[in-house]
Amino acid sequence: MFGLPTPDLGDDNSEETGRASPGGSAWICKSVIFPVGSRLRARYQGQLHHAEVEADGIRVRGQLATSPSQAANFVTGTNVNGWTFWEVQLRGHPSWMPLQALRLGLPKP
Repeated sequence: MFGLPTPDLGDDNSEETGRASPGGSAWICKSVIFPVGSRLRARYQGQLHHAEVEADGIRVRGQLATSPSQAANFVTGTNVNGWTFWEVQLRGHPSWMPLQALRLGLPKP
């Protein structure tokens, strides 16, 4: 999907928490592969917020989140569905897309 390899991870749909890929070149959450260096953005209360994917999670506001929802919580201070909160720009791709599109396997715009 999106030119990224799909690892055989078994059924991890019950886990929201992500983990580093072997070799640390990507972060994996709910079977979605995020290349390290991919960027996230979201508009909240009139401000644009940014985050970046690292091997161990999503770095936002100096904190390392282990899921998109936790990263959204760092911005909003409340429980938020991170898959619908964020847009993502995968490393090496020029366009932004809803983060949820990756999870649902939708083609990128």
